[in-house]
Amino acid sequence: MWLKGDDYLVFVKYWVSVVGDLVGLHDASWRSNFGGDYYLYAGSHGCVNTPLDAIAMIYNNITVGTLVVVY
Repeated sequence: MWLKGDDYLVFVKYWVSVVGDLVGLHDASWRSNFGGDYYLYAGSHGCVNTPLDAIAMIYNNITVGTLVVVY
């Protein structure tokens, strides 16, 4: 899936929708750091950037309608 915005165009292997086609969980091959306070100086455009192994596990183990809680 291609994610497109005013200042980016990137391909992601996995996309899990949280709010329509606007916000979701996805892999972020361009990142080397995840979690902690990293988002304070290198955040996203609203999505949850997730390591490839983690999002692959999530994607392969949920179905449409699965509750997603973002904390």
